[in-house]
Amino acid sequence: RATAKGGWLHRYRQTFRATGRNSLFFEDGWLERLCRAGSNDPRDAAAAMPDDIWAESWTHASKAGGSGSQYRANRLRYLAVQGVRRVPGVFGLSEEEAEPWRVAYETCLHNHLERANPDAEPHRANDLFKWPTLWTKWDSVFRDTPLALPADDPGCVRGEAGRDKLCRRQAARTTLGQVFRLTETLLDLSFADEAIGRSSEELAARFLDWLTSSDCGATQVRNDCEQWLKHLRLIVDSCLDGAGRPWHELVHAQEESWTQLFELAPVVGVTGGSGGHRRAVRQFRTPSLPRVIVCTDTLKEGVDLHLFCDQVLHYGVAWTSGDLEQRVGRVDRYFSQIERRLSGEGRPPDVSLHVGYPHVVASLERGQVERVIQRQRDVEALMDSPLAGTGDEEREHGVDAQARAPNAGPARQPYGELSFPTRRRSIAAVSVDAALADKEHYLAWYGALGRRLEERGWSIGGDGSMSGDTVLPVRQATLTFSGDRQHEIEWSFDAALRRYVITLASPPWPSDTMFSGGERRRIVGRERRHQSFVRLLVPTPDEGTDENVIVGLINALDGVAPKPNASAHATWGEAFGALSPDGVDWESSHKARLLIRRGERAQRVAVYAYEGSVRVVSVVSATLDRLGRRTGWDEPPSADDVREWILDANSELPLGYLDLHGRDGLVFGIHVLHGDLSADARRRLVEEVGWRADCWEASLTGVDRE
Repeated sequence: RATAKGGWLHRYRQTFRATGRNSLFFEDGWLERLCRAGSNDPRDAAAAMPDDIWAESWTHASKAGGSGSQYRANRLRYLAVQGVRRVPGVFGLSEEEAEPWRVAYETCLHNHLERANPDAEPHRANDLFKWPTLWTKWDSVFRDTPLALPADDPGCVRGEAGRDKLCRRQAARTTLGQVFRLTETLLDLSFADEAIGRSSEELAARFLDWLTSSDCGATQVRNDCEQWLKHLRLIVDSCLDGAGRPWHELVHAQEESWTQLFELAPVVGVTGGSGGHRRAVRQFRTPSLPRVIVCTDTLKEGVDLHLFCDQVLHYGVAWTSGDLEQRVGRVDRYFSQIERRLSGEGRPPDVSLHVGYPHVVASLERGQVERVIQRQRDVEALMDSPLAGTGDEEREHGVDAQARAPNAGPARQPYGELSFPTRRRSIAAVSVDAALADKEHYLAWYGALGRRLEERGWSIGGDGSMSGDTVLPVRQATLTFSGDRQHEIEWSFDAALRRYVITLASPPWPSDTMFSGGERRRIVGRERRHQSFVRLLVPTPDEGTDENVIVGLINALDGVAPKPNASAHATWGEAFGALSPDGVDWESSHKARLLIRRGERAQRVAVYAYEGSVRVVSVVSATLDRLGRRTGWDEPPSADDVREWILDANSELPLGYLDLHGRDGLVFGIHVLHGDLSADARRRLVEEVGWRADCWEASLTGVDRE
């Protein structure tokens, strides 16, 4: 993704700004809002707009030097301001109804209040009244979601508070527009522009189709936008010179363009001799670029880097604990991201501030890091003796101070015991021949999947899913049956299982089916969908082109209920024996319970073995009153709160699902289709479910219950 000045991206940015075709893309629906408020058709309003205002708007929007070039955004704004001030009836508004809109528009669009000299011709452009801009499309796609822009209600302008909301919307629109224009998101705009043949009418819809997809880049942009909108006041105050200033003043001032958002880069460096410290620091405090700031001691003190950062890496250790505290203190501060998460999401270990000390294991560095961290632990023991349990220091306690009870034993120290790897990690080298062999394996298996499905009347399609007559595995595809049934197919790679996983999602299946791997809610296209899903394990190259899992998938699509595995003892016995030294409790011919241990923690799981599939379930919390606090929950949460949270949480899980059972409470588990797995693959699968369930238990309850 080249961003060099003078490159094609720079040229596209200039074209995107300058052409009449796309110059309104980041404009708000000023005229359309007035038509909505007056319940009038935009086409009728455009026809009723007087010629003199059209002619004035032409002059007002003309670029210096003549030649007929126009700033179409300025023309749209002029029509909105002058129309609501002088002829509100064209929008269907009475003088009384137009008054709050007039005041609000004069506040937001103050540069368009002075009347311009009319041109000789009106130069009507009725399309300005119904131009499909990004933000009008945005309002329809993200209504009632965390990505909704403020003040979309047509009646939002009434009163001072309403006008303030509209000005806040203007600020949000400006900042997000800057982020889109001046970061690599412009590439995605370019691709959308190219895909629809540079038609402005479809550009916004095409771009939002991508933005609402599960593409990793789209997910990152959505997360950034959500943080911008959620913390806009905090960002403006801390990064954009807006502290203490009301929204209408910010709109009036030059800060509307906020030059701190220019020249954005993914990584910035700051040294003692470099300039531009202020801009780099302010940019880093926003949710967007830069993602990483690399700095010398020039930023170790007195600088705030905390608003959207929760990771610190010490490249080179400091020899005093004070220096370490100063470095970490750049992000461990009031109003920081880590503080917001702690106050909003509950108790540790759900939320952590990550501090790392990269070093070469078999070198002098290891000893240096050990000594530095040990000194830090010693300092913490002296400074925080009620926590660390020191008994050899004289100390006075003030009124109501909490002293450690006698013989209570030492409390947990803030810095745990050091744990360094005992062996080196080597670099894995993969030959070209081995990589090609892996590629051929997955092409062959996916081709077999396509053929078997086609024999049953199904077809697989998706962007880039065909190369000639060959079906190619793509990250997302659509499985269609005779045009009336559709499922989504998604590929992902699970590093712990060391294999690819395919997710098959569809509208919710009947409640009596046993094939459901859980339910989720996610954005598909431009709508939020409630889906059921099941997953299958793709055979690895070592397992060959195993078509048994394909048979299982076809049976699931046909609604065939899974049959218990009568030989489950023999099939799963070796894997269970390696997992559970405490023994396995077989409750039936195909159902077993076992305890999985990991260090000092343990997690009990139930395994249901079927022919060609397996379900593994573990209880996270038997009762809801044990769950910690989450945004949107009461404390303790209601069952409906948890179910709603589960639907969104499951959409982010690459393997497994959360569910709320009437008998067992909140559980984590999987239901996956599989082929002929080895004993080691079976062990790893069940072990991963147990460990991930234990992580959920630690995160949501803070305790360890077998």
